[in-house]
Amino acid sequence: MRIFHVVNRYDKTEEEQNMLDTLNKAYEENEPQNDPSLLYLTPIKNSSVYNPSVWTKFALLCKRSYANAKRNPQLSKVRVIQYIINATILDLLFHDLSSTTRGISDTNGVLFSMININIVLTNNSSAMTFPIEKPIFLKETKQGLYGSLTYYIAKNFSELPMQIIIPMMYSLMVYFALGLDLTAAKFFIFFLVLMLVQMTGVALGYVVGAYAPSPPVAMAFASLLPNGLMPFGGLYANLGNINKAFSWVQYISPFGWAFKSLTINQYRDNSFDCSPSCDPLDRFGFYDPLWKDIICLFALMLGYRIFAYLVLKLGIRKMH
Repeated sequence: MRIFHVVNRYDKTEEEQNMLDTLNKAYEENEPQNDPSLLYLTPIKNSSVYNPSVWTKFALLCKRSYANAKRNPQLSKVRVIQYIINATILDLLFHDLSSTTRGISDTNGVLFSMININIVLTNNSSAMTFPIEKPIFLKETKQGLYGSLTYYIAKNFSELPMQIIIPMMYSLMVYFALGLDLTAAKFFIFFLVLMLVQMTGVALGYVVGAYAPSPPVAMAFASLLPNGLMPFGGLYANLGNINKAFSWVQYISPFGWAFKSLTINQYRDNSFDCSPSCDPLDRFGFYDPLWKDIICLFALMLGYRIFAYLVLKLGIRKMH
């Protein structure tokens, strides 16, 4: 009787373990000295079966995510087209913004519109990620093929390139056509803020998707967080005048930190063609250092992603 080792595979299922236990028992009952064919065989132990490292599992999960995206290129194409259409509309409507009172008002609206579109579009698409993959994910984590943290980090990492490429493309399309402050440093800060905005929009979608049990539920709740956080962005009302009972919401609103970052980046050290002074930073009460707002936006993005993982982990425990 021969026993073959199975290698280059994930952890065994319960059925496979029972089969291996049966084969081990048969081996022990047949002494090797009584059967020459067994002289060079050893019992199969759990440690002898190949169990890939965390890094190997991470690489395989990233590879699978990339293969899925390559298998369905329409999703990426639709996202790119959405941003191209929005950028084109903004370019046509607000080409070459001025520093007059009217031009400043238009600039404020454009900056907030760009934040809104980058959060909403990424939030809606990302909210579908976990509900679609959840049946396979639950089955594979239950079998011990990989951990939930490995899966979550791999999912974040595999989607990172598009969260860099699309903001860069979008920034190149709108920044110069709209006539925003034409300095290299301010352009790259503009791109950095939009990239963080997209990443935060993805994080909000992850929170919804981790909670939603199915794609229809995710779609129904996808706009809930952005719509609730948008009024605290600072455009519609001065953040200092918000009711104290709700003033804390501004600190968890990516709209607020992003709008402060873009307006400070655009207007600081600029002159305005209006009298009396129409400095929008004074109007909105934005006096923070730019670096502080960008760091807060980055921290908020990380916070939402950590919260999404905790929601996903809690859902796994309930379903298992």
